Amino acid sequence: LFLCRMSFLLRYLPWTLLHKDEKELHEDVDIILIGAGLPRTGTKSTHAALTQLLPGKCHHMSSVVTCTTGNNAKFWLAALDGMVSEEDWRTFIKAEGLSATVDYPSAYFWRKLMELYPNAKVLLTDRDPVKWYHSVKNTIYQGCQLIVTPPYSTTISLFAGLLTDARNLQVPPMVGFAPVGRFSRGLFGAVEAGEDVAVDFYNDWKDAVIAEVPKDRLLIFQVKDGWNPLCEFLGVESPSTPFPRMNDTEEVMKMNNMTRNICHVIWAFMAMAFGTIFYRVLYAA
Repeated sequence: LFLCRMSFLLRYLPWTLLHKDEKELHEDVDIILIGAGLPRTGTKSTHAALTQLLPGKCHHMSSVVTCTTGNNAKFWLAALDGMVSEEDWRTFIKAEGLSATVDYPSAYFWRKLMELYPNAKVLLTDRDPVKWYHSVKNTIYQGCQLIVTPPYSTTISLFAGLLTDARNLQVPPMVGFAPVGRFSRGLFGAVEAGEDVAVDFYNDWKDAVIAEVPKDRLLIFQVKDGWNPLCEFLGVESPSTPFPRMNDTEEVMKMNNMTRNICHVIWAFMAMAFGTIFYRVLYAA
């Protein structure tokens, strides 16, 4: 019964959110494009587009949560603690086969990546800040609350450990609450404080990128604009296929709800199992 319920729930998970990039590399690659846009600004769609356009892979938070080697968790947790050298950065990026980065955790370090790769271009994915606030609040913030709130956190960690590396799940809340400028509790702290503070956070971030990145190296990009501005910026031909549309609010909310339901099924099974054991022990005596 437990396996039947679990298979039913897993069948309806939006697996595109957890798709692992299995792109084969046919040449030595290096960083061409640095994503400086915040999460929930079309980064997953942009990730899919850049994976198609560039010779190497594109890093995204999904690269972290689907990593089975432990390399992502080890590197990003150390980076957030300020414990990695420039050589560590280059070694990690080379090992991952990256041509581009988007989304947290890499976007949190956009300044560092610009120092390491001074010839790389910078992409600022952008959207309406009020819509951005509501999207973050209803999707990745809620998901991270599950990750850090017992008993969900314990159950999710144990379950994740069967599929990937449980340490991967430490990265999203750690970078989400990492300080940014005057915001001591970072992106998620701003979202917790409400719409006005979150919009201020978004605008401060955007203003900083525009102020610090040379104009000839920066593209402010909205996914609704499709292939043309992105391909022109990169100097590549526009594909004939539609621009990817992935990871919308509905899909992420579905993932969060299914995660809760999986936890509930696991708890119900455990309660039933312990109840059965207790009953047999009691009546055997």
